[in-house]
Amino acid sequence: MDRYGRADEPVAVLQAAIHELTQGRQQAVPEPVVKQLEAPSFIPAASFRGARKGYYFGTGDKGSGYYRDEQQSLEPEDVAAVVKQRQDPQELLRQAEEQAEAAEVQLLDEKSLRKMLNAFEKKAKENLELRMKYADDPMKFLDNEVDLMSLIRGLAQVAADPNTLYPMLTDSPVVATLASLLSHDNTDIAMEVMDLLQEITDADEEEDNEEVAGLLIDALVDANGLELLVERLSKLNESVDEEAQAVNHALAVIEHAVELRPALAETICERTKLMKWLLTRIRQKASDSNKQYASEVLSILVQGHEANQKLLGAVNGIDHLLVCLAGFKNKDPGDAEEQEFVENLFDSLCSCLLLPANRSSFVECEGVELMHLLLKGKKSSRYGAIKTIDFATTRSPSACDRLVDAGALAQIFAIFMGRSKIKNSRGTRSDKDVAKEVEERCVSIISNLFQGVTKDSRKNRLAAKFVEAEFEKVDRLMEVCFRYESSVRACEARLAREALDADEDIDDEELLLERMDAGLFTLQCGMVVVAALWSTGDTGLRKRLLAYLHQKGQSLEMVRAYLQEFYFSLGDDGAPDEKQRQLQRLGQLLGALGVDIAAEAATREAANGPTAEAEQARQKQQPKGTIMYDEDGDADMDLDQPPNGNPPLPPDEQDEHPPLAPQAAADSHDQDMVQSSQSNGLAGSDPPEDRQKQRQRDEQAREEPAQGRQPSSSSREKDRDRDRAAHRRDEQQSEGRQHDRRDRDKEQGRERDKQKDRERERDRDRDRDRDRDREKERD
Repeated sequence: MDRYGRADEPVAVLQAAIHELTQGRQQAVPEPVVKQLEAPSFIPAASFRGARKGYYFGTGDKGSGYYRDEQQSLEPEDVAAVVKQRQDPQELLRQAEEQAEAAEVQLLDEKSLRKMLNAFEKKAKENLELRMKYADDPMKFLDNEVDLMSLIRGLAQVAADPNTLYPMLTDSPVVATLASLLSHDNTDIAMEVMDLLQEITDADEEEDNEEVAGLLIDALVDANGLELLVERLSKLNESVDEEAQAVNHALAVIEHAVELRPALAETICERTKLMKWLLTRIRQKASDSNKQYASEVLSILVQGHEANQKLLGAVNGIDHLLVCLAGFKNKDPGDAEEQEFVENLFDSLCSCLLLPANRSSFVECEGVELMHLLLKGKKSSRYGAIKTIDFATTRSPSACDRLVDAGALAQIFAIFMGRSKIKNSRGTRSDKDVAKEVEERCVSIISNLFQGVTKDSRKNRLAAKFVEAEFEKVDRLMEVCFRYESSVRACEARLAREALDADEDIDDEELLLERMDAGLFTLQCGMVVVAALWSTGDTGLRKRLLAYLHQKGQSLEMVRAYLQEFYFSLGDDGAPDEKQRQLQRLGQLLGALGVDIAAEAATREAANGPTAEAEQARQKQQPKGTIMYDEDGDADMDLDQPPNGNPPLPPDEQDEHPPLAPQAAADSHDQDMVQSSQSNGLAGSDPPEDRQKQRQRDEQAREEPAQGRQPSSSSREKDRDRDRAAHRRDEQQSEGRQHDRRDRDKEQGRERDKQKDRERERDRDRDRDRDRDREKERD
């Protein structure tokens, strides 16, 4: 051992091998001397490398290797071959590596580390001087650089005791010197530094080790080490195995730095061209470990870092990601490494889709159509595709429209109904967990579509899916909603018991997080879909929804409660106009359920203080959800504005029938009456005459006291009785409207017959007058 605790023999052998390689010559054994050579008695070898004539492999006094077998004689030519092999530079390198691995490494202490750091600084300074002085004669500084690389490798021993040795490393100028060597003219030295940085920044998971490793990262950042690392990274040639390994080490250093100091993710992308390099690297066709590692680092950099998400969108990164994913439309990843590459691409894409600008770029780059093709392809990439569609359609009307126009509803509802299974592409999760997540994604996507599509024709196409096959999708939706509702209620009951046992109040934030984990968001999305189906006015859909609710002992009050909670808990993510539009759409759905959102906002404001939603509702005193009537008497609601109060009547009814008072209108909504519609499809409003008669019958029904009804024992039973009464009234109203239509059709038929009779009478009169004129002419 030398004074730094390193093995002397491996270094010496390595120096001899490098010197022999640079000279470019191999010493040949002169023919006259062959007979005078003696075969070595021992050839060191860490492992068996095949039979050798005159030797046997074993472990003896000199260690593991080939020992001379005296019972076997060797010819002079055999002896010469052994000697020549021993002098071969490649063999010397191999022996040096084996001896270095087998050598026992002595742990550094503070004293020996201080000596090593001083020697390293001295060698680095000397190397700089020699390179400046003998720039045209590399042999002059060859030995110096061999010693310098040896010292760099020796510094890796500090990772054995980070708490003691890292502070000495960060307090010395060695970190700055190492950073400067990243731009060294000798690529081998730069690669040794990358290997060292990868080793010493990969601290253990213990908290104290992370702290000292973080201080090391801080020192490296102060020395512009990360910028120099990325600059050297772009100059490496990965067709060379050693340089490809150095690229892997450089990416590892970046990953470790971001894990220890998350704020560096935005700093390094802002100061360097790392983002462009990563996007270029993942687009290379050849699949290797560095390509997968580059995709992993990219996903780390954009996850939770809005500045990097914007940067990726600005450099056309969305298109790069989509091009990479397009290669997996018709094929599955070849191995686990390529599968992880695909997952990293989807993770990066979903993180970037949190920004409205990136969602717009996604639509412009035909990302919606690509995700549809991935769903149709039925490969392992479907899992990432359904997740990406969920992110892309959130508060994005353009993406929702594209998805419906692309014809993706068939695939989405097939997955929602469980007819089309999605493979578990993540080996770390069970099939049950993946199926649950896919189910939640489907409910969220359908909710996004009902809130996002911009044309009534698209809404009708979406709602018509729930009418198919005897409302089987309605049953599936309600089954999912009640399952998650039970999970949320069980969570609330558990937290209440825990708070009671601990004699403490339940923390609101903790309660919300626990309810979210239990499936509150999926439940709210399901309620949005239920309210959207109710707002279509289709009698069949409404009857099916009420029947399922009553079967479970519930009413529309449950839908109202969860939908109001969703309305008043919307976050500020995304563009303000997108949130405003979502609030308006939710306000329309609540209005269809009979909720006066302005009054509810005022009530909450009185109880909890002013809120943004309350201020918004206060500004909406005038009815903006205006229903306009065309020449045929059909209603057309402006769906971009929430309903507030009662809709205006057609012009021919405004004087004779003034609108109901707000309280009367609210009472009418609270009775959950099924509005007029066609029984076999999605229909619009009835003609004004039918609405007038329906309104008169509703007023009479409210004025007549209920006979023979006993008061319910609970509010839930009252709601159920009220819904049953709504069913009966709806059936009576439907029969009355049908009778009125038949009478009106008969009356119109009689009028047409009378008109035809009058026309025939006029024709006969004309014929008689014509005959009289002809007779007069003949006379």
